[in-house]
Amino acid sequence: MKKSLLVLASIFVLSCGDNKKEAAKTDHQETEINNMNKENTVNELEKFRVIFENKIVVLLDKKGTNLKTNAVSFQTYINEKNIEFIPVFTSNDKVLESTGGVVLGNEMELDGFLFLSQSSSAKEVNVLRINPALSDDTYVDLNELKKYFAKEIKQKTEELKINIE
Repeated sequence: MKKSLLVLASIFVLSCGDNKKEAAKTDHQETEINNMNKENTVNELEKFRVIFENKIVVLLDKKGTNLKTNAVSFQTYINEKNIEFIPVFTSNDKVLESTGGVVLGNEMELDGFLFLSQSSSAKEVNVLRINPALSDDTYVDLNELKKYFAKEIKQKTEELKINIE
């Protein structure tokens, strides 16, 4: 009887050790998944570098823009899911393609990182839609881009200050 209790106790202790190992393994897997998600986020944001290190085209909000005072507001739209966004195009050709060839007249080409440094609008719209209605149409969070490209944005704004002085 004592031997069978000892055997049962040994099996219980050994199985508890396996549970601890399994729990540690599960924690490790969750950590790896979180790290992979962080890498994916970084990789997702990094793909926007090629867009914002170049010139982009945005649409000016005619009501809120006063070029004499350098007050600029960007045109915003609301999509079918009621999300307000600022359209950003990678070229003038992409604007024409998106609008079906219609020239809107409020297009403005500017440096991508300088655009990111600007406040989006009085409403603080924080969603950008890159090349709306085209095959490479994508949404991105403006605040995430500002955080990710903070060094580049700071460098561009400093270059601009030097050129103005």
